[in-house]
Amino acid sequence: MIIRSMTATFGKLEGQTLTLTPGLNVITAPNEWGKSTWCAFLLAMLYGIDTRQRSRQGQLPDKERYRPWSGKPMSGSMDILWQGRAITIQRLSRGRTPMGQFSAFETDTGLPVEALTADNCGQRLLGVERSVYLRGGFLRGGDLPVSRDEALNQRLNQLVTTGDDSPAITGLENRLRELKNKCQYNKSGALPQARQALAQCRSQLQNHESLAVRRQAQADRAEALEGQLAALQRHSRALARQEALEKAAKVEAAKARLDAANQRLDTLTAQCQALPPEDELNQQRQAYRRLQAEIQAVELEAAMALPEQEPVEAPLGFAGCSGEAAQTLAAQAGQALARQIEKPRPLWIAGAAALAVALILALVLTGWAKAASLLPLVAGLALCCLDWKARRQAAQAAAALENTRRELRTRFGTENPEEIARTAADYARAMAQQQAKHDARRQAALAMAQRRNQLQAQLDRLGNLEDMARQWTELADARRTVLTCQRQYEDLAALAPQVPEPEADELTLTPEETRLQLRKTQEQLDFLRGDMAREAGQAAALPDRQALEAQGEALEARVAELEQWQAALDAALSTLAQAKGELQSRFAPQITGQARQLLAEITGGRYTQLLLDPDFALAAKAEDEAGIMPVAWRSDGTADQMYLALRLAVSQALTPQAPLVLDDALTRFDGQRLSRAMALLAKTAEVRQVILFSCQDREAQWQAEAT
Repeated sequence: MIIRSMTATFGKLEGQTLTLTPGLNVITAPNEWGKSTWCAFLLAMLYGIDTRQRSRQGQLPDKERYRPWSGKPMSGSMDILWQGRAITIQRLSRGRTPMGQFSAFETDTGLPVEALTADNCGQRLLGVERSVYLRGGFLRGGDLPVSRDEALNQRLNQLVTTGDDSPAITGLENRLRELKNKCQYNKSGALPQARQALAQCRSQLQNHESLAVRRQAQADRAEALEGQLAALQRHSRALARQEALEKAAKVEAAKARLDAANQRLDTLTAQCQALPPEDELNQQRQAYRRLQAEIQAVELEAAMALPEQEPVEAPLGFAGCSGEAAQTLAAQAGQALARQIEKPRPLWIAGAAALAVALILALVLTGWAKAASLLPLVAGLALCCLDWKARRQAAQAAAALENTRRELRTRFGTENPEEIARTAADYARAMAQQQAKHDARRQAALAMAQRRNQLQAQLDRLGNLEDMARQWTELADARRTVLTCQRQYEDLAALAPQVPEPEADELTLTPEETRLQLRKTQEQLDFLRGDMAREAGQAAALPDRQALEAQGEALEARVAELEQWQAALDAALSTLAQAKGELQSRFAPQITGQARQLLAEITGGRYTQLLLDPDFALAAKAEDEAGIMPVAWRSDGTADQMYLALRLAVSQALTPQAPLVLDDALTRFDGQRLSRAMALLAKTAEVRQVILFSCQDREAQWQAEAT
C-alpha cells in the first residue's frame, strides 16, 4: 500500500493536506508543527478511534487528545494505492462518535470498495492488527522498545520453531556468572580493582607527561611572547619614527606656507604703491558713500512722489469722451429734447386759412349766392380735416418725445437735460484736474531724473574705489598671515623631535592598537612566567617516575591476566547463551538474524551479536567487548538503534508492503549512524513506502546530498 495524500481536521490540523510520494519521504518540521498528530491521524484513518479508551493519570484518550482545536467535528480523508487501485478512504464524525462514519471508494470512478469497512480497513490494507503494526511498522522516537503483545506473539510463532529450557544449562550459566562476578561485577571485583590501581599509576605517569608537555608548551609560548613583545617594541619605535617624520613634514609645510605668505605680501605691497594713500582713499570712499546715499534719497523721493491717479471714471453716456466733448454731447441732447417738446401752431389759424381758400374758390366758381349756401358745408369739412390732422400730429409728436426721452434714459440714466449738462460739467472739471496733476508729476519726475544724473556723474568721476580699498585690505591680511605663519613655523620647529634610524618592521597596527598589544603581551608573559614557576613546584612534588613505570608494568600484567579470565568466562556465557537460544528460541531465527544484520549496517559493523528474549528484551555484543550486554547498559542512541533494527526486522517479516512510519526515531543518532540508517531506509524505500518525520535538518540534508 502506498499513501498518496492525507487531509485532516484532527487536533491542531485544520483542513490541512500532507502530500506523499512512493519511496522515501522526509518531512522536516519544528516541534509543535503536528508531526505526531499526522502519525496519530494515519492510525485513526486505518484502524479508527477507540471510543472505549478512558482518561488515565497523565494520559488522555485519542478522542479527547486529538479533538479539533477549532471545535469542528473530527474528520479526514486519505488517498492510497492498493493492489493497483487508486482508493480514497474517508472517516467523518457521526453524532458523538468521532470518525464513526466510514467510506471507501475508487478515487477516479467513485465506485465503493466493498472489501474495506470501518472495522477491517487497517488489517485488510496492512495485513496485521493495530498492535502489531504499532510494534513493527510504526516507530516513534522515545517509544522504540518493543513490548510484549499476544497478537505479535501469534504472528511471530508462525515463523518459528520452539524449544524447552534445560536445567543443566541454567546451572552452568549460574556458576559461570558467579565466577564472572568475582572477576568483575559492576565496579567491584578483582579486575576493576586492578584496573583502578593501574589507572591511578597511569594517571600519575600521565601527570609527569602532562607537566613535561605543559612546561615545554609554556617555554615555547614564553619564547613566542618574547618574540611578539620584541616585534611590538620595534613597531612602537617605527611608529615613533613615523610620527617624527610627520612632524618634520609639518615643519616643512609651515616653512612653505611662510614663504608663500611673504611672497604674496611683497606682491601686494608693490601693487599698493601705485594707489592713493589709504587715508585719502578712505575720504574718497566716504564721499562716494554720501553720493550713493543722495542717489538713494533722490530715488526714494521719486518713488514717494505723487502716485499715479486712477483714471477718472466716465459717467454713463460719456465713455471715451474728453471733457469738452462731454459738454458738447450734453448740449446736443438738451437741444434734441427741447425741439420735441415745442408747442404746435394753433388749429384755428390753419382752419381760417383753409376756409378763406375755400370761399375764394366758391366765389370764383359759383358766385356769391351758391358760395353762401356752401359755406357752412365747406367750413364743417374743413374743420373735420383740421381736427383729424391735429390729432395725428399730436400723437406723432408724443411718440417722438417718448422715444427721445427713452433714449436719454438709456444712454445717460436720466432724461433731464439740466442733470445731463451738470454731469458733463463735473466730468469735464475732473478731467481737467487729472491733466493738471499729470503735468505736475511729469515736471517733478523730470527734475528728479536730472538731479540723479548729476549725482551719478559725480559718482562715476570718483572711479573704482572699492577695488583699491580691497587691495589695501588684502595687504593688511597678508601682513597678518605672515605673522601667523611665522609663529606656527617657530612653534612646530621647536617641538619637532629628532628622526631615529629605521628598523625592520612588518606590523601594520595603529599606535593605539600597538600600545594595547604591548600591555596585553607583557601581562600574558608575566602571567605565563608565574605558571611556569608553579608547574616546576608541582613536578618536584610528584613520585619518582621510574618507580611508577615499574609498578605500572606489574599492574598491566595483572589486568591482562584477569581480562583473559573474564574473556574466557564471557565466551563461555556467550556460547551457553547461544546454545540456550537455539534450544529455547521462541521467535523466528530469521528475525533475530535480520535485526543483527540491520544493527551491523547501522553501527558500521560494531555489533556482531544480537539476542532477543521472549519478552522482546535485547542484548548485544560489540567486537571489542567480552560478553553480550543488555540494552539497558547501552547509551540512549545505541538502544534506539538496536530497537530500530528489531522493529525493521519485525516489519519486514510481518508487514513488508505496509508504509513504514518513523516519528523523530533518529534524533539520538550521531552523524555517521544517522547516515547509515538513512541509507538503510532508502534501500527499504525501494520496495515499500517510508515516511520519516523529523524535527532536525540532518535527514533532509542527507536525502538532498544523496539525490
